[in-house]
Amino acid sequence: MSLPTPEEKIAIQKFRGRVEDVLTPELQKDDWFLLRWLRARELNLDKAEAMLRNSMKWRAENKVDLTLSRPVDSYFSSNYPFDISGRDKEGRVLMVLPLGKWDARMAVDDGKVELLVGYINFFFESIAKGIKESSVSAGRPASHPHTQFTCLVDWDGYSFKQFTNIKAAQTVIKMGAVYEAHYPEILAQCIFINTTSVFQLLWALMRKVLAERTVSKIQVFGTNRKEWEPAILKIVDRDQIKTELREGAQISEDELKKIKEAKGISEDDISALIIQK
Repeated sequence: MSLPTPEEKIAIQKFRGRVEDVLTPELQKDDWFLLRWLRARELNLDKAEAMLRNSMKWRAENKVDLTLSRPVDSYFSSNYPFDISGRDKEGRVLMVLPLGKWDARMAVDDGKVELLVGYINFFFESIAKGIKESSVSAGRPASHPHTQFTCLVDWDGYSFKQFTNIKAAQTVIKMGAVYEAHYPEILAQCIFINTTSVFQLLWALMRKVLAERTVSKIQVFGTNRKEWEPAILKIVDRDQIKTELREGAQISEDELKKIKEAKGISEDDISALIIQK
């Protein structure tokens, strides 16, 4: 994150006094933590306070602070993998996520949707922990630590069947909603690769839950490796990408036909089915 402006420094001091009752002593002193919520709400103190209080309540109700101390079911680590062992060229955590292969229909069929939601919490808590560790390993000063991460999301394999399974689509969209509500402004930059027309249907819905600040940090590429690889290598050295990235497969004629039919349905009608608040 960029250094706070003079206006933001004043807002941080005011904000601290308004929310210190729900924060640990460590977080009360963490200007960078407070700044995230303020920036997420454009320095509106009332909105930032409501957002932070709601998130602290959510963490307590879902025992999120205990997430990383619990064993991870191999079902999820095998079927819904991600890697945060790499670093970008600025030393920030690099998260590589093969989201196209996160087929939430499997969890739906196996009756593990609620557990998958818990795994999403583990996903974000792992990133948050990695961000802190990256500051220490990089020797960043306490006055300007790493507070964000870089992500590469591979959509290869995301199918029309995944999109039209309501619970599966809801799960993917929920990842965006959880980020915005509880981990605001920890994203530095993101590159989506191997997106197809199916992804565009989902993206229209995802944008409904993502802040414009977040959307502006995301670059979206299709399946052409010659287009997305140079963009990746501008921000990440090749040896830091531990997960193999390949040029994605083209969608079938049958799926293309279904997509064209789906585009005849209004966005509002699709949203009513998939985004349930």
